[in-house]
Amino acid sequence: ADATGRPIQRSDTVEASSLGAAIAAAKGAGWHRTIAEGVAAMAGKPVRTFEPDPKRAARYAELRAIHAELWPRLADWNRRLSSFAEQA
Repeated sequence: ADATGRPIQRSDTVEASSLGAAIAAAKGAGWHRTIAEGVAAMAGKPVRTFEPDPKRAARYAELRAIHAELWPRLADWNRRLSSFAEQA
């Protein structure tokens, strides 16, 4: 919750990543028209809500701003490194 600045709900689903894959598969198989429809039909019930701590959420927002600056600075370096590796 702190990292997103938004409340986060935990469901009673034990294997959430497997459920996510199953929801995507159900959408792909045509059992549900959208992922949101699959979630509504298949997801577990929320059992706990985590509220963001304003002080920590502000700190994460500051960190996101630093990360947002990082990619443009590294993009050219990554292209050059990839090109170098392909020539090996």
